[in-house]
Amino acid sequence: MTLVEGPDSLALESRGEVRFIDADARVRLRSAVEAAGWLLVTTDAFGPGACGLLDKIIEEEIEQALSRRGAPASGTAASSSLEDLLNDQLFRARSARVKGIALALGSLAGLVTSTGALDPDDSATVRMLAGACRDRPFALWLSSTDDALLAYGPPAPLKDLLRVARREPATPAPLPVESGSERPPVAEGDSSTPHDEATVGDEGSPLRWRIFMRELDEAQGPKPLAIVEKLFIDRYVPLSQAVSRGEAELRARQALQRFAKSFEKSYREAFAAAKVTRRRPPMVFDVPQIAARAARLHGARNVVLLLVDAMRFDVGARVQQLLREELTPDAVCTEQVLLWAALPTVTSVQVELLARGPQGLSEPLDADADHDLIVPRGKAASTIRRLRAGGREIHKLDVVQSMLCEAGPREPERIEELARAALGPIAKFARGLQARTLLFIFGDHGFELPVADKGTGPAKQGGGSPEQVLMPGHAWLIGGIH
Repeated sequence: MTLVEGPDSLALESRGEVRFIDADARVRLRSAVEAAGWLLVTTDAFGPGACGLLDKIIEEEIEQALSRRGAPASGTAASSSLEDLLNDQLFRARSARVKGIALALGSLAGLVTSTGALDPDDSATVRMLAGACRDRPFALWLSSTDDALLAYGPPAPLKDLLRVARREPATPAPLPVESGSERPPVAEGDSSTPHDEATVGDEGSPLRWRIFMRELDEAQGPKPLAIVEKLFIDRYVPLSQAVSRGEAELRARQALQRFAKSFEKSYREAFAAAKVTRRRPPMVFDVPQIAARAARLHGARNVVLLLVDAMRFDVGARVQQLLREELTPDAVCTEQVLLWAALPTVTSVQVELLARGPQGLSEPLDADADHDLIVPRGKAASTIRRLRAGGREIHKLDVVQSMLCEAGPREPERIEELARAALGPIAKFARGLQARTLLFIFGDHGFELPVADKGTGPAKQGGGSPEQVLMPGHAWLIGGIH
């Protein structure tokens, strides 16, 4: 890697560079980058709403630029680290006759938190990108106005950190332009609460929920896919659970409702556009391809798809926790993905698209199809049955869907009941599979639980809220674990 001081020379070869440049130099160097056979990816200045999400935004911007150049789709799991994703992007760039990627970031000043420095996660992202320039065809250009920003350095052993703290208060180190900086390291902190260190270690503090409320409110309007997904997982779901437990104030429920309304409006528009443009997020009907890719990655001998009807994200997250306790050490969860359900969010539509594939989006969908709408009750609902979707065989568990037809207890208790009801049949099914089988467990659509006098009423389904649209997917490698 080369740290370039001057703005007018270009040092792009088989390895990259790091430099601070102003907006005019960025424009002047564009033609030089293109002449060198590299791809220039630029971003605007970042605002507070992007704090802690720098890695996701960069991944999305590079993906869009590669797509415009005709590069093949990614073969890397969504849960992979930014470094693995960047390596995959650089590999795919060569297929589009691109020698390297130059990333020109807008000002990072808007990401500075109340500590006076960049968020620890964002600091780690910048360090990783700078390190990638050492031995890969990747260049990082930062705004010339950011050269004095403060950022956190690599994690340090606690004894060293405390030794430094006894001499003088620990402060964020200046932004390193190379990994392996000689400056004193500062611990990275807890990335789960990126905006305020006062909330670290206090999962139920009112301050934590107010921060989450503010971030959801600031996210109104169109946002990159990666940001929407991260907000849902890290902010919307925890805040929803806090509201259902009675830990968060009334304003939190209102913030959730505003976010959900904005999400539904944006997704309905995006889903309609996807039928024409074919630009879309990973969807439920993509599961066969996602599972096959995961199987190749982990050396599985065969793939089994298990659809848990109406297993929304929080139910799936709890099922995953319980399965890890139940199946370890005979199985391991190798991947987690977030899937988007097609509209309307009912089982018949998702199964129909699983049969047709992506081309089914451009064809009329029958939300009233009856090929699997008869939901078993009682013991039959806990029996995993086989379902034909086009030329594919899918296994289906109906116990969650069957339990949603009636009223139930408060939402926290009901989610736990649903997860434990699904656990037994899934664990028994998994133990009966051959070694080196990849079992992909996924939900098809979600639900909302209306509040009733003594608990919750029958579930509402078919809408476009985050709970109904965003589904979990877990890949489990069965047997043969080393």
